[in-house]
Amino acid sequence: MPNTLSCLNHVKRHLTGPASMKNKRPPAPTLYTDVSWCGDRSGSMSSMGLSPQEGAETFMKDHKKLSNKIQPMNGYHMEFTTFDNKASIEYNGDARKVTDNDIEKARNAMIPRGTTKFYDTAIACVSRQQKRVDAVIASLPKETIRLMYENNHLVAAIFATFTDGMDNESIADTNALKRAIDKHKSQYNATCMFLAANIDADTTGASCGFDAGLCMQMGADRISSGDALRICSIAMMRAASQQPPQFTQLERETSCRVQRPVNSAPSAMMQDPQRCVTSPSLRQPLPLLPPAGLHRQMNQRVNLRIPAV
Repeated sequence: MPNTLSCLNHVKRHLTGPASMKNKRPPAPTLYTDVSWCGDRSGSMSSMGLSPQEGAETFMKDHKKLSNKIQPMNGYHMEFTTFDNKASIEYNGDARKVTDNDIEKARNAMIPRGTTKFYDTAIACVSRQQKRVDAVIASLPKETIRLMYENNHLVAAIFATFTDGMDNESIADTNALKRAIDKHKSQYNATCMFLAANIDADTTGASCGFDAGLCMQMGADRISSGDALRICSIAMMRAASQQPPQFTQLERETSCRVQRPVNSAPSAMMQDPQRCVTSPSLRQPLPLLPPAGLHRQMNQRVNLRIPAV
């Protein structure tokens, strides 16, 4: 029986597949992979129908399958967190050990309810992921740690979050999240993804520290949102497989589709990349109050009846 090198699949050049990968060696496998999903389940997500629940199921199944395929030496950790005005961690463990009950639990956790606590939840997810990575690195031999710092892709931390509008529950703000994301990218070489509906994903994502190539607009309808969440899971798998994770133009167009009016020109639609957007900010705006004088006037009782003579 012939002997086969265990590393053969990682040094043998591709002869088939996409043109960009032909005659190239596949990327080296990671020592440890950590993926974190931070999903909005607030009541306004109801416009997306079953898409958030189906997205949760897709994420869990995709990463269980990938974890069994690449089998990083020090594990493939999965955290599934969702939030309304409260955050809940529905799965936090080995991706290879995900059960059907775990998938069903994650799916049910995405049923829309409550208000939105985005900033606080995202920052907490990032902090937990950093602590897990620190613990894994601390457990490695010194020679491996030295090798890892020379090849920082050997530990893959991937964080993805999405929301559909105004944060009206968090203590933290945009600047706090930006500091957390900047640290995650610079000190942990993390891949951080941001999807948004009803707000400008590019502008909001940039203000929160996310790279432009990893921000994506998603529609608030049943079809577009479903496609967007599937695409997000695929992009996370690309990152976990040491492939470029950035969203492609086709993925962007698929995730934010709008039915074009009969009389509108296609070129006009293409010139409006944020056609799904209705608001530029994550913060709930304060209500506009009338001037004090007008307010007093509005509160006066007015009798429109003609008094009897």
